[in-house]
Amino acid sequence: TQVPTTGGELYRSWRRVRGEEAELVGLFRSLPPAKLPHWLKGELEEELLVDMLRVIRHKFLPDEAPHALALLEGLLGVPRLGIALKFLSASDRALLHHSLAALAQLDPHAARAAA
Repeated sequence: TQVPTTGGELYRSWRRVRGEEAELVGLFRSLPPAKLPHWLKGELEEELLVDMLRVIRHKFLPDEAPHALALLEGLLGVPRLGIALKFLSASDRALLHHSLAALAQLDPHAARAAA
């Protein structure tokens, strides 16, 4: 998976690998979390957010907790995060909750900072 350098490249890469779990995990593993607010300032598609939450919960936790936390912290800076969160289904909101709970079990201070 080629590492994206812009928001447009992130979306193109995501759409290309969306149905391939290993590729999707590789894409999200390659993301520099600090760039997410800049890359996603214009839009944050709900489906991208949900895919990120699924990978964080089911692939990055617990073994890659630092990267999972960094991605969540990066998402916190995305201007349209609040809007995207409002449109999440109950099951997708539960996914976010379970990810934060899993982080809290690993490091209670880290999960509180991300919440």
